[in-house]
Amino acid sequence: MVMEWFGIVAILLSFICLSMLTIVYLYIKRQLLENERFIGHLKKDFNVVCASASRASNRVVHLEKQLKKLLDRQDQIEMRDPLNHSYGQAIAMAKKGMGIEELVNILGIPRGEAELITLMHRVKKVSNA
Repeated sequence: MVMEWFGIVAILLSFICLSMLTIVYLYIKRQLLENERFIGHLKKDFNVVCASASRASNRVVHLEKQLKKLLDRQDQIEMRDPLNHSYGQAIAMAKKGMGIEELVNILGIPRGEAELITLMHRVKKVSNA
């Protein structure tokens, strides 16, 4: 009779172990499916980010080309503009210490602008000291 009890207990313990293993297996399987779904979502998100980054990169390249064209055009316009050249000369002369009257007489720029250029130069000189 003791042997029968040992057999019943062994079968009962085997059933309990099998039930526990089944529960653990189902839990792990569910976790694996959730992780696979999560990885699928991450892959989609990553692809969206990569596509956006690629479009942004293309846009930056396009904008850089536009900027270069605009800067080149601005340089060409500045070189053609004789007044702009006079202002450049006036700034250089003001930095050398020439007065307002000299700027007006030599370059033919308006007195107010000569005063402004001289004033701006003096401000820079004072702020650098």
